[in-house]
This record gives sequence, C-alpha cells and structure tokens, in this order.
Amino acid sequence: MSAFTTSLRAVIKSLLPVIDSTDNESMSDVIGNKRDTSLSDLNAYPSVMGHLRAGYYHSHAPAKVYPTGDATHGASPVTITSGNAEAWIHGTITEVVPANTITVPFDIHWCLISEISATDDYELCLYKGAAASEELIGTIAFARSAVMSQEGDIPIQILPQAANTRISASLACGDGDGASCEIKLYYHEYPDIT
Repeated sequence: MSAFTTSLRAVIKSLLPVIDSTDNESMSDVIGNKRDTSLSDLNAYPSVMGHLRAGYYHSHAPAKVYPTGDATHGASPVTITSGNAEAWIHGTITEVVPANTITVPFDIHWCLISEISATDDYELCLYKGAAASEELIGTIAFARSAVMSQEGDIPIQILPQAANTRISASLACGDGDGASCEIKLYYHEYPDIT
C-alpha cells in the first residue's frame, strides 16, 4: 500500500463518527462503520450481515419445544386458566418458560394447544418479563365446539427475544367460566448472534 493510500485512509477514517456513537445511529448515517448487531442487542439497529446471520439460523437451527424433558422422558405442558368473573377477562398470568432457561436469543412460532376444557372461544396471550411486570408479545385465538376442537399447533408471530427471557401466558374465554387449556411452545434459537 502506498504512502498516499495510507494517508487517504487515515483522513477518511478521521472524518467518520465513532462506531455506534450518537452521530452514527443507523446504517443510513455511515455505511461501513456499523457493528454487525442482530438479535442479542434488541435496542440496536441490526446490520445487513446481522440480519443475514439471523435469517440463516432461523431457517436452519433446529426447532425446540418447551416445556421439554430429556433424552428418555418428556415433560407435561403448562395449564393456563381463564378468568371466571365475566366474559373475556384473562385469568392469572402463568409462567411457561422460567427466566434463564433459554440461554440464547430466540423466537416463538407455534403454540401447541391441548386439553381444552370446555366448549367456547378462547384468546391466549404470551408475555415477556418478570412476574408483575409482564409485557404482551403476542396473541392467538382458538375454539372448541360440540363437534370440533382446535387443539394442535397454532401459529404465533413474536419479535426475537433476548437470551434468558421469561415467558408467561394468560387465557380468556367467551363464557368467563374459568375454563383452561394446556400449552407447549415451539421456538427457534439464534446461537452465536452478537
């Protein structure tokens, strides 16, 4: 590399704002001077490379389920109960995935619904965060009639969650009679994403 090229690079570098500084908040500020962030820093502006890596893992990382057992035993689903005061009142928010259980960034795409206790229409909400400060992240609806039940995998779309995020759920039903269902969550992990 010539002395001129080295000098030119030094001048250009001195004109660029510091990586991820307040003068360099998004890709449109300075192309080529952004850290390759993705899912683990949910407050950052993910880079093109970060999105490509996340997309790769989303398509190719194995699907997992929670609650889950080990190599020889499965695990029971979590029971979620609706409110029983009046129609469409959500019951108690119930922990499904404890904090520090999924130790890499993840997202949830399916909710397995089983053991719907009564004929009714239902709404199930998923939340993130500590007990008593949960934040809604997604909602699904399903039903059970006299001749059919929507038990099985119901798709749900949520934003990627940071590693170690606690996930919980609540249930409401049209009759407001304290009906219940059981759930398991299907999720994808995003390993090695920074």
